[in-house]
Amino acid sequence: MRLHGLIMGLNAGVPVIALTYEQESKIRNLMERLNQEKNLFSVNGLSYQRLLDRIEHLVFDKDETDRQFQESVSSIRAEAERCNQLVLSVLIDEPRNHH
Repeated sequence: MRLHGLIMGLNAGVPVIALTYEQESKIRNLMERLNQEKNLFSVNGLSYQRLLDRIEHLVFDKDETDRQFQESVSSIRAEAERCNQLVLSVLIDEPRNHH
């Protein structure tokens, strides 16, 4: 349900179902960036049947789910890697600029 649990699942390559509150935006934003809105459920309007249907879809349509999931996650990973490289370049170059 929480952001770090979602990140751990995504990093492990496991399709996730996110539960969020209406006023919370971090989890919603992450799922939208991954094009995984269909796996996002609001706690306030949670329906057992809709949640069960979504879980069954993830399990029984595993090939399609995995393909869509991998496409979404690979773009986020590439973006994170670019950010890491940018931070490293600033940290490595910064001491040289002060001498």
